[in-house]
Amino acid sequence: MKEYWPLEAFEENRVYLFSSCGPKGNIDMTIQFTPTEEDGIFNLAFGLLDKDGKMNDTIINNNGDRNKIIGTAIAAINEFTYHYPGKLVYFSGHTKGRNRLYRGALSIYLEQRLQDYTIWGLKEDNSFELFKKNTSYFGYIIKRKK
Repeated sequence: MKEYWPLEAFEENRVYLFSSCGPKGNIDMTIQFTPTEEDGIFNLAFGLLDKDGKMNDTIINNNGDRNKIIGTAIAAINEFTYHYPGKLVYFSGHTKGRNRLYRGALSIYLEQRLQDYTIWGLKEDNSFELFKKNTSYFGYIIKRKK
């Protein structure tokens, strides 16, 4: 996951903007980290920006740059956890297919950056375990190691 789109940080490094560039042109996108009810855990969401500046995380842009968008989300996690050490980042997909996509991306990224992060997968029984390749999860938590 070395390829990613340039990011612009806003709102104390909790919101990032970037453009997806491909056959459909430039599509404005955002990555947002919002606090959850659990202290120290932030939810990661990313999606397209609509005309009103609101995020839509259910639309697939089909702009031919899916891997680069996933790489951009991972770059944003890296940047966010740099500015907020000790905070956890939670994310999950809207579908099994999305979670499978995220699992594959994490498997590749984990091999490159294992020394920097700890990753847990959310199991069907709502418990977490250390991330294992080729294991289905319903969500993920990432923490930068100190």
